[in-house]
Amino acid sequence: MAKSLILVVQTQHSENYGAHCWDGEGNCPQRWKFKGGDTYVVSDAKDTDKFRDLVSSSIVSADDYYSESILDIKVMAVSDYVESEHVEHWESPIFLRYTGKHGSNAFFARTEKSNDYMKHFTARRSSWVQSDGERRDFSFSFLGRNGSWMTSEELSVITEGVRNERI
Repeated sequence: MAKSLILVVQTQHSENYGAHCWDGEGNCPQRWKFKGGDTYVVSDAKDTDKFRDLVSSSIVSADDYYSESILDIKVMAVSDYVESEHVEHWESPIFLRYTGKHGSNAFFARTEKSNDYMKHFTARRSSWVQSDGERRDFSFSFLGRNGSWMTSEELSVITEGVRNERI
């Protein structure tokens, strides 16, 4: 029986500061700055060039203003994956799996741990589908301090109520 594999993909974000004052005429000024990156954990992976190309096409993006490129891809058995060896303590990895015919849709999900700005919840989950370079079907949910997940709309009701109490 074949081992279950995962890929751990490290990326680099860059922002073109020259594009902020560009009027859209002629060539866009190029003043790129590195802006951190993400760690993607890809489940049900295959150790083939074709699968790596699929992962790359799902993650890599670039335009005149922003780019995300792959720095490193590691392949390992699921049993060998230890999150703390690949993800910084302050970072929330993005989990990626493929859905649809021939893996044509990539489903992304990230659960972020609590930060100081999260007053009414302890974690935030975002998810989206990416197909043909387009992100769509965004969804956000929040883990309340009571331990249950809520939608953006439900959180708005709670925070609006708290805001009105202060007035």
